[in-house]
Amino acid sequence: RSLDVHFREYLNQEVTLKIRVYKVFLKGTITSFDQNSNLLLKDVSEYMLDENNEMVEQNKFKELVLRGDSIVNISI
Repeated sequence: RSLDVHFREYLNQEVTLKIRVYKVFLKGTITSFDQNSNLLLKDVSEYMLDENNEMVEQNKFKELVLRGDSIVNISI
C-alpha cells in the first residue's frame, strides 16, 4: 500500500508523531498531506522528554506544516 492510503486513515484524527529531533514529540490532528508525506496539522502540542522520560509540553501551535522526512513514527 502506498503512503497515500496510510495517511488517509489518519486524516482528522489526533496522532502522536515522533520526529527526528532528539526527544521531541508532536500531538495534533492531521488535516492534509501531500505526495512527499508533508503533513498539515492543527491544534498541535510540542512535547520533550525530561530526565525521567516523561513528556513535558513545550509549545502549542494552531497550525503546523511538518516536512515528511522528519517523521520517524506515527501513532494514534
